Amino acid sequence: MALIGGSGGFSGSLPTNYEYFTADGIRQGLNADQSFFTLNDKLIRVYSGAMHYFRVPRPYWRDRLRKIRAAGLNTVETYVPWNLHEPQSGKYDFGNGGSDFEDFLHLEEFLNTAKEEDLFVILRTGPYICSEYNFGGFPSWLLREKSIAFRTSETTYMKYVTRYFNILLTLLAAFQFTKGGPVIAFQVENEYGNQEAGDEFQPDKVYLEQLRQLFLDNGIVELLVTSDSPLSHQDKGTLPGIFLQTANFGQNVNQQFDKLEELQPGRPLMAMEYWVGFYDFWGTNHSTKADDQTRTYLKQILERNASFNAYMFLGGTNFAFNSGATFCKYLCSTRTNRASKLTCVKTRYKHYKITYQQIQKCVTKGDELHANELLDNSGFEPITTSYDYDSPLSENGGYKPKYYIFKELVTAANPIQTYLPEEPEDIVPIAYESIRIEKVIPFESMVEHNTLDLIFSKNVLSMEKLDINDGSGQSNGHIVYRKENIDLNENSVLTIEGHVCDHVLVLVNGELIAPKQLKYLSDLDGFGFWRLEGSSLILNEEPIRGATLDIIVEEMGRFNVGKFNQYNHTFKGLWQGNVTINGENIYDWTIMPLEWKTQWVNELEGWEDLSDRAQEAPTMYNSVLHISDEPQDTFVDTRGWGKGLIFVNGFALGRYVAIGPQKSLYLPGPLLKTGENQINFFEHFYSPEDGLIKFTDQLILEGVF
Repeated sequence: MALIGGSGGFSGSLPTNYEYFTADGIRQGLNADQSFFTLNDKLIRVYSGAMHYFRVPRPYWRDRLRKIRAAGLNTVETYVPWNLHEPQSGKYDFGNGGSDFEDFLHLEEFLNTAKEEDLFVILRTGPYICSEYNFGGFPSWLLREKSIAFRTSETTYMKYVTRYFNILLTLLAAFQFTKGGPVIAFQVENEYGNQEAGDEFQPDKVYLEQLRQLFLDNGIVELLVTSDSPLSHQDKGTLPGIFLQTANFGQNVNQQFDKLEELQPGRPLMAMEYWVGFYDFWGTNHSTKADDQTRTYLKQILERNASFNAYMFLGGTNFAFNSGATFCKYLCSTRTNRASKLTCVKTRYKHYKITYQQIQKCVTKGDELHANELLDNSGFEPITTSYDYDSPLSENGGYKPKYYIFKELVTAANPIQTYLPEEPEDIVPIAYESIRIEKVIPFESMVEHNTLDLIFSKNVLSMEKLDINDGSGQSNGHIVYRKENIDLNENSVLTIEGHVCDHVLVLVNGELIAPKQLKYLSDLDGFGFWRLEGSSLILNEEPIRGATLDIIVEEMGRFNVGKFNQYNHTFKGLWQGNVTINGENIYDWTIMPLEWKTQWVNELEGWEDLSDRAQEAPTMYNSVLHISDEPQDTFVDTRGWGKGLIFVNGFALGRYVAIGPQKSLYLPGPLLKTGENQINFFEHFYSPEDGLIKFTDQLILEGVF
């Protein structure tokens, strides 16, 4: 694995970006007071590529940034996720902050590296970022507040935004272009116009003004922008004349720019998000955008002398528990004698439009079609661990044909010719030899032999309401609801009121009762998943006395985009109603959070030789990957596994699900070490019959059935 050293200066007859724009000193930042951008009083077209530092291992930042610059782009854009930088209320992590994710969070280093690689920076600091990230970048501990109105000027929400921004923006102020740093623009909020909901809600302009004042109060002097679809939301999500409005789109280039010119005549055109691909959901086929479409739309942007940010230029990975979720916009509801089955009515693009034929198909079956408000998790759609996005650079940083389309067209269109570095060599993944599973800890042993927080509660509680982590609750992982000493009559029926959030496993005396797989689309309509309302399960055929009931619930990602009234209903675990057995409410639970923190995983006790145990589920499996030389990038092949989490040296690599489309998880070399590497699978259902953990050299994507 060849890592690139510091730039140490550039050579050649052409000036670098910074030499060209700052040779005579710095007098002014990015200016948008006319129909074109200037930077330091010189014409500039902003050609940017999106790369999120928190989706790329820190040792690879320089490699990826240099590849962006080598493509002819002059700027890199990144979001800043609040949930990672303030993982517990009042506790911050900007690298070395003590969280499991700390090595990804050296924001200052990322900004310095971008400048060293001759790139300017656009920062999109939120507080809401969307980004297909867990809860749109919001910390889950905000949900502990009884009264809070997300993305508004409401007092409680703004109290926490103000506290966070006073820390974040103070740190970032020194990195502004006019202070000698790389940051040329800040985005305020994100796609805020999308919040409009007719008479129910219109974007809160007081809120936008409060955010603007926070930027000013913390010494931010660079250009402030907003981004939305001009065609869909006009100027609802901006402050006209105060912020520069930019556009988000994947097609209809000229129509979007025409509307943008109409809304703010005489100002520069910019696409803050030109979608060059799309993301994937568990249970849907892989999304792509054809290369010829990329060429066509990029040419149209450049022909308008417009600026752009390619979203994403490098997608990266939703490591650990950081993938988000969306919701199906329309649902077809079928009422049965025991539950309400909800089927997502798929639409052509991101569920924004529904066809007459789809309406008729639902209605003629005697079902009910209705808009989904996501207050009950019924239309939940979790996003995959991979965020490859069909980008010009692959998840692992490899060159794809789109990369060369950008390089060709941008280099030809840019009126300012500056020095471009050579393209760095690819860091090519390898397929390590398979390793045999050696040890296991069944779930019962894991709970028995390892320290867990125990919360005793009359009723079931959501993750966020648990009194742990210094009053910040549980953000991610699994939550266990245990009830001991239950007498179960024959054919006892367990019912979970409402919808589970998001996936449930039911065990009696340590034996998994249901579900047994998530391999086919039809499995999502059965017990154990979010679609069913009031789902029921027969626990036993014969009477059992003094039984232990465990209900294990997995959080699979909080939704990252929604309407104003939906954010307050994104709790995880069981919280929408009671749990009953044979119609009687069950009380007095022992609740155990499984947060899967790195230290806890590394210190697990109770391991047994695989050969000494019959395979049970759920179970933690372990093997050791021995590496004798420098660690290389690879992918963990998840074919043959059911559903669960992969850990590498204790770090949560990400989720895997047999339903697909993703069938391998990217394992970057920097997460490995020379010597012994502990590879663990926490598996819900079943493990490979051959007892092997396998590796591959590529992202495997398969069809969903």
